[in-house]
Amino acid sequence: MMIINTSARRIVRRLTLAVLTTLAVGCHTAEGVKQDTKNALDATGKGLQKAAAKIKGKDDAAPLKTDKKEDQRDAQAPSK
Repeated sequence: MMIINTSARRIVRRLTLAVLTTLAVGCHTAEGVKQDTKNALDATGKGLQKAAAKIKGKDDAAPLKTDKKEDQRDAQAPSK
């Protein structure tokens, strides 16, 4: 059985801690980026709705209503 001296153990512990810390920070950063992207897309959608309402001559920024039958036909249409 091989005995590892104390300095080698210390190095192994530090490397293990560094790897685990890097993984934790990387996962946390990825989640933050994902949430920021979602927020940006939501804001863009709201901005587009406001712009569409202005084009149609409406002053309010209420969500645009669509024809439900048309939505159902689009959902049933085969994708290309």
